Amino acid sequence: MSNTANNTCPYFGEVVGQPAAKRKLAFYLDNHLEQGSALPNFLLTGGKGDGKTHLAKKLGKHLPDPSNPDKKHKSFYTIDGPTIKSLATLFEDICSKFANGDDYATIFVDEAHDMPQKVQTAFLRIVDPANRVNVYTFNDVDYTFDQGRITWIFATTEDDRIFHALKDRLKEIQLQPYTKQEIQEILELSTSAEMTYEEGLLETISGFVRRNARSAKEIANDMLSFNVPYFTSKEWNSMAREIDLHPHGLVPDEVRVLNVLAEGGEFSLGHLSCRLGKPSKAVQKGIEPYLIALGLLEIDGKRRITGKGREYLKELKAFKESLAA
Repeated sequence: MSNTANNTCPYFGEVVGQPAAKRKLAFYLDNHLEQGSALPNFLLTGGKGDGKTHLAKKLGKHLPDPSNPDKKHKSFYTIDGPTIKSLATLFEDICSKFANGDDYATIFVDEAHDMPQKVQTAFLRIVDPANRVNVYTFNDVDYTFDQGRITWIFATTEDDRIFHALKDRLKEIQLQPYTKQEIQEILELSTSAEMTYEEGLLETISGFVRRNARSAKEIANDMLSFNVPYFTSKEWNSMAREIDLHPHGLVPDEVRVLNVLAEGGEFSLGHLSCRLGKPSKAVQKGIEPYLIALGLLEIDGKRRITGKGREYLKELKAFKESLAA
């Protein structure tokens, strides 16, 4: 019986959360490893810190290299999408290292949305699932991509910027924000070897973490810096006060937006940007999305704070007063 039929994900046992993504990947791995089916190329989509890189690396460790029994898996290469600035960079600097050869490789392209349109278009032929072997000619040189040897994994936080035709050639794996319970599990796993906690405190701390693994690990490292075997409310209050922590992991700019809206009512994007002294794009893409996801901000032509947002500011004020007491 397959791993997915058992509803388990032994391939990703050390990965917290993301059950749907793990099940989907396990399905394709089962078919590839047990039935010999071709492994598709993947597109991992999700927010910052949702574990795309971690999941890609775990996937890579289960892709065998049949050419070398001594190797546990294919060679794994990581490429940052923004560094692939041209077709010349893609083919002459990157693909020349593994195309046209006998090596088995997994290529992970992070922040793939930052690749230029010409580069994304070139991948239409490189990863075309209709063929086992695809050839791309650049500057009179043929680059051969054997999909039995090379697996591509793309990752993006902005899937709307991935060329639609390229998305159609990839298996999309959507990652989700972590639940509070999953955040608590990440915090505990990241610190359990060095400290224990006052009863109930870990649950409280999880409420001050953004809904991603990266934020949880940063908070865990901050707690470990106290170098104590038992972490209590005393250490937590000191830490929260000194590094200015907010419920749900909001950063000062996000709190400032809520305060501006609470005091001034509705704002257009341009007006709000002027009040904050920040470019409109920075507000729209860097500040508003998390507030909207939490239900603290709503946009209907203009920006306005929600009732939940006002309750958040009251909660924040009470928390800050408790730290100052």
